[in-house]
Amino acid sequence: MNLYPAKMKKVEIFTNKKNKRKIIDLLYSLKMLHLKKYNKEIDFVDLSSPLNSAETSASKYLKLTSAINLILKKAKINDDYQTVPVNAGNYYSLVEKEIDNIKIMEKLGEKLIDLDTTIIKATGLKKIGVNRTDLFSDFKNYNIFFANSSQAKDIGQEIQKIKNVVVYSSSNSDNFIFVYPSKMQKEISNFLTAYTSKEMNLLSLIESFDDAKTNNIDNIIAHYNREKLELEKKRVELKKEGFDFFTKNKNKIFSLRDLLKEEVCKKQSGIYFGETRNTIYISGWVPEENIKLLEAKISTLKDVYIELTVAKENAPVFLKHNESVKDYDFLLSFYELPKTNTIDPTAIMAFTFPLLFGLMLGDIGYGFMVLLISLFIKKRMKGTGAISKILTMCGTSSILFGIIFGEFFGAESIFGLIHLHVFFHRIHEINTLMMICIGVGVLHLNLGFFLSALKHYKNEHYLHFVGSLAWIMLQASIALIFLNYTYTGLILALSSVVLIYKADGISGLIEIPGLLGNILSYMRIMAVGLASAYLAILVNEQALTLISSGTIGIIAGILLLVAGHTFNTILGLISPFIHTLRLHYVEFFTKFYEGGGEKYNPFGKE
Repeated sequence: MNLYPAKMKKVEIFTNKKNKRKIIDLLYSLKMLHLKKYNKEIDFVDLSSPLNSAETSASKYLKLTSAINLILKKAKINDDYQTVPVNAGNYYSLVEKEIDNIKIMEKLGEKLIDLDTTIIKATGLKKIGVNRTDLFSDFKNYNIFFANSSQAKDIGQEIQKIKNVVVYSSSNSDNFIFVYPSKMQKEISNFLTAYTSKEMNLLSLIESFDDAKTNNIDNIIAHYNREKLELEKKRVELKKEGFDFFTKNKNKIFSLRDLLKEEVCKKQSGIYFGETRNTIYISGWVPEENIKLLEAKISTLKDVYIELTVAKENAPVFLKHNESVKDYDFLLSFYELPKTNTIDPTAIMAFTFPLLFGLMLGDIGYGFMVLLISLFIKKRMKGTGAISKILTMCGTSSILFGIIFGEFFGAESIFGLIHLHVFFHRIHEINTLMMICIGVGVLHLNLGFFLSALKHYKNEHYLHFVGSLAWIMLQASIALIFLNYTYTGLILALSSVVLIYKADGISGLIEIPGLLGNILSYMRIMAVGLASAYLAILVNEQALTLISSGTIGIIAGILLLVAGHTFNTILGLISPFIHTLRLHYVEFFTKFYEGGGEKYNPFGKE
């Protein structure tokens, strides 16, 4: 069980400038070195620059990635693929041709939308009796507007009441034209603000029909309909060609994307380096276990010097766990990564998180529902393996506590067929349950104080080490006083307070009353659990009452059972999960945890 992030070493590499490409390729293939961006810490070493054609490679990568994302969405192509050999230089030109066709297809789509709008407007004119575009050519010193509104009839009736305004409209259309003297612009504008209408200058609209080269509205509509059909045909051809190409060559295209991404990563890595006229300087961090391999590989290059030092607090964090624990790294992603050389609680959470969750839910039926939900998430949602496994453990824990509590969807039997043995009846033994929750809280918090002491001892902060232990001593002193060892307890309590003050100052003393609040916070285990149990019992009782009332009652009772327990399952999943997280983040972590670590992200790794 790892209680600390992996040990890191700081690496500094000096090499001949001629080796720049070779050292980049080597470090990328090793996927070990977390690069540190050079900030001119050395007076005579300047900041380096990307390799040649870095911008070109980046442009190609972005262009291809954008096209892939578009095709994946529109052609519904799965993003799973097999990596295959491909010549990036030659194959990209072939793919680029199809990408350009896809861009043309997208532009045709936009043009089709514009054509639809034009046809709608021309049809709108026809509906209100405008057969020619030159109908209003003799109107001088007048403003002529074409408008659309769901309130066209009301607008027409009201606007005609205004002197010198003419309205052209139709009872079967939301379109209308209104003509008024230019000097009335302000008055008409004020009038139209009271209605939801979209209007545009009629002469500007007519100008948009110029491509049709005719004044006849029917001919204009026919012209744009023909153009629309031609564009649609061309767009369909381009779409089929492009989608077919991407579908048939998916593996090659995705492999090309990976190659371009690698090339971009390598060429832009130079911005992390330092550089003199003849030398390249590279620095970063490597897990201690990989140092020998790194040294052996780098030694194959000529004119390379490597220097290793112990990593300090600003080193990236590499959380290394076995299969049974690593999924709980996911829970730290909601919080912060621990700093280097501080406690990593992942392995502990792999035990305590399902334990507290199961203690809250504590029902065999709901536990099985959590297991089913975890299986559904794993099957249907990509990238949810970690949360699925966590829920599997939480569901298993709920079932185990459900056996202890003798609960199956709130009942003490499984569908009335198998009677459950109740080892501990939490509903009837609330006082005992309360003491169990307090006991769990005391154990969990003191585990946090112990981890704090362990962290300070490892880092040789001996005063803080004693201060962490003093919190445990303080609680022990209270227990002694409660057990009538008053004199011993008072001496131990006073000693604990003095040590806490020595280690943490006034802030430590201020936190002493908060310790009781931390312990009482674990009462939420009881509150959440009992709320779920009582709701389950209520659903069962009401459903049984309905079922015993006749045929319709049987149907209603079954529906109530399904709906009620489904709702309680959702609550039983969300509420314990959130409250268990809170007990860890707020109560447990605050005793020892130091967040703010940067994730270990080695050069060359996805």
